[in-house]
Amino acid sequence: MIAFESKLYGSVERVTQLIDLFEDFHSVLDSDIETMRFRLIPSERTQADDTPTVIFQPKTEKVDSEIPFGNTIRIRTTSSKKWVISAGATMLEDFTPIQDVPTENEENFHAFIRKQNKEFPKWYPVKVAAAKQSSDTYKTPLLTLDTVTYADDAPLEKPRDDVEARRMISAISGKQVTTETGWVLGMRLQSGASIQLLNSTSISYTMRSQSAEEVRRYVEETPEVRRVSGGLDLSISTVRTSRIDLSHPITFRMHNSFGRTKNLSLPAEDLYLSLFNPIFSGVPVFAIRALLPKVYQIYLHGDPIDDESPV
Repeated sequence: MIAFESKLYGSVERVTQLIDLFEDFHSVLDSDIETMRFRLIPSERTQADDTPTVIFQPKTEKVDSEIPFGNTIRIRTTSSKKWVISAGATMLEDFTPIQDVPTENEENFHAFIRKQNKEFPKWYPVKVAAAKQSSDTYKTPLLTLDTVTYADDAPLEKPRDDVEARRMISAISGKQVTTETGWVLGMRLQSGASIQLLNSTSISYTMRSQSAEEVRRYVEETPEVRRVSGGLDLSISTVRTSRIDLSHPITFRMHNSFGRTKNLSLPAEDLYLSLFNPIFSGVPVFAIRALLPKVYQIYLHGDPIDDESPV
């Protein structure tokens, strides 16, 4: 784990330092695409490592491979906040976002993943995000996301009412909590095969001990409380810095679809920075923006079976 001791809190230098760090990790090289192709060759695949990277589906006779590449990308979410942030990130990379409202209840995908794994699985959010793309024909690329908050190694559900929200938030008072987002970009390749690129971002922090009155006031004043895991909406810096114990460092973890993982130990005072707002909203914009410029190259050369698509 890389530790950062910084006196640059709140400064332009600190923001630049973190942005450079995130963008450097998420940058996609031509060699990454070649490595991805190699790992997808059937003889090179391994089932021993459960780390999510890529799901590849070879072309079938029923698939029309003549779907041209375009600059449209669908974003499948019921969250207006995730839609706005994701759409903004894709437009910055010259893609045209389209909101793709899911027809199936999101909880069904969570239930499916839990039943499939018989217990709470590792990499849970990214597996749910991938399940949200099941049966899609990928006539245009599709982005799906799922965010889960954990405490005591167990996921926190979305509260059904204010009473349950108060109970959940009180139960994690003073505890270490992790917010993890899994996101998946699925697309059809030029060869007619399809591919899902699996990615994960998480941040761990310690909740400040809160009185019953503080919890009650937070629930009453937070409109998103029933729409987020555990009732914790920490997407605004003033809210999260009043709820998180800033005397403890935070752990920021990044994992991308090319098999790279990095853990960073950051001073909790970094949480004042607005660049963490989209991360707590469940949209890792740095990761998404880094991948999008390489989507066309992956479309052309991502199929390890197709002889006509070498990098």
